[in-house]
Amino acid sequence: MTDFTGRWKLVKVEGEADTFLSEMGLGWAMRKMIGAMGYGVGKMIQDIKMSDSEITISIEGVPKTSVQSLKFGESDQETNTPDGGTIFATLQWDGPALVMTAKRTKDGPQLPQQRRYLEGDMMILEGTTSKGPFKRIFAKE
Repeated sequence: MTDFTGRWKLVKVEGEADTFLSEMGLGWAMRKMIGAMGYGVGKMIQDIKMSDSEITISIEGVPKTSVQSLKFGESDQETNTPDGGTIFATLQWDGPALVMTAKRTKDGPQLPQQRRYLEGDMMILEGTTSKGPFKRIFAKE
């Protein structure tokens, strides 16, 4: 199990950011606002705490501060999102990567899958979109 504990600042985004946000269910106005903010580069912080059974992520510096507490391996856990919405998420380990699948409603379509992993001293949060990958790259503060 990879330990993601710490305060991580978004330092770079790569790929299909607008497509990712659209496929996550964000409307045009919210996507444009986030894009005008550079997709959170230099502003977004993910403060992560972990135990053997769960992860808690406090997300700051985006439209709304949110806290997500999710248990590993438990299906359809209701949690909030930085855009003020709600998702039903499932977290699974895939080797050293933590993979999240989610839906906006329990019976709704899957949102883009996200993989969280370490690459050197950077934390990568990679989403899969219909047009290709979207990566958010974080450095530990």
